[in-house]
Amino acid sequence: MHKLRASKWFLAIGCFVLLLTTCSFANHVVGPAPPTTSLPLGTTFRSYRAPFNVNAAAWSPGGKQLALGEDDGTVEVLDTVKGTIDFSVLGHRNRVWAVAWSPDSKRLASASWDQTVNVWDAARGKRLLTYRGHTDLVLAVAWSPDGKRIASSSSDNTVQVWDATSGKLDYTYRGNSGTVSAVAWSPDGKRIASGCFDHTVRVWDATTGQHTLTYYNGVDMKRMLAEKGGCLRELWESLVSHVTKLLEEGKAAGELNSSIPTKVMLFSFFSLFSPKSYDHLLLGEDLSHEDLVKYLWRIYFNGIANHETT
Repeated sequence: MHKLRASKWFLAIGCFVLLLTTCSFANHVVGPAPPTTSLPLGTTFRSYRAPFNVNAAAWSPGGKQLALGEDDGTVEVLDTVKGTIDFSVLGHRNRVWAVAWSPDSKRLASASWDQTVNVWDAARGKRLLTYRGHTDLVLAVAWSPDGKRIASSSSDNTVQVWDATSGKLDYTYRGNSGTVSAVAWSPDGKRIASGCFDHTVRVWDATTGQHTLTYYNGVDMKRMLAEKGGCLRELWESLVSHVTKLLEEGKAAGELNSSIPTKVMLFSFFSLFSPKSYDHLLLGEDLSHEDLVKYLWRIYFNGIANHETT
């Protein structure tokens, strides 16, 4: 079994999850919660202490629930409006490394180092199915925009696309030559992108599995998230706006003209399709304790790649 460095853990290394809501979960109180209108920007409204390391967290599309994946195999869903735990189940035999909501918020998928993906009823915490197609750690999971299919990636070097209701395998993408640590659907559901430890991002047709584009990056991929709302893009740009201004326009397909080091330390890798159009990828790499190297480029899926300063 492969092991991922602790510095590469996604979103939460420790046991704390901070929530921008209005009261406390269980008995873990941050303090009296004043009306939200009187609070300054960035105030912590509520905190939740998990019993084990939290490796993954995902907001429901409606923004009312937060799903957590923990080190002991537990999947938890928190109601951030009521301040309650909707359900907490020991759903896996090893670490839960990724969680993802269906577009309608009714189901939740959890990916684990036990080589499985579970699909849950998000309201009752009932397991609807277990997908067992992988032969190694499952590191990423993503729903298609229509909620009918799930893509999961693994240390077995594959991305598997399967029916979200029956668990029947649609096809296996084998274009990667290393651990596939990230996967994302385009907002129109026609393409899938994967990030791999072989230093590449690959894009292929979501229906046929036919490869359309490979981008060689030169560093290990950590995480890929699809986000239509643009909130992650805004967060990323606020962190590295001083760096993105220095990027130069690329002149050749796949060419990387600017590699700019900075002392900023980030523990996440973000990858997302722009909500404005389907031909953008925004990528950032976590280089652990080394200088962060920031790449921002615009990818045209006909094979042309240029940098963009947004």
